[in-house]
Amino acid sequence: LDLPIRIPVAEKFTNMGTFAMGKVMSGSLKKGCSLMLMPNRTKVQVTSILEEETEKEFAASGDNISLKLKGVEEEDLQAGYV
Repeated sequence: LDLPIRIPVAEKFTNMGTFAMGKVMSGSLKKGCSLMLMPNRTKVQVTSILEEETEKEFAASGDNISLKLKGVEEEDLQAGYV
């Protein structure tokens, strides 16, 4: 089953880049993939995936993760964005 990726943003922070934290609700993603941040339709690139401070290459539905994003600033990211 190939579902679109959905990760509601629970928190955001800056630490050598912009990070968004949330739970993968559907789909999967890998490091280096391009995503569209909704509702403002900002295109971002995933440069790093962290799960409990451990870097991963891949995340799937059910994982609680932090994503390091390229192409968006912390001020342009809000809790509740998907």
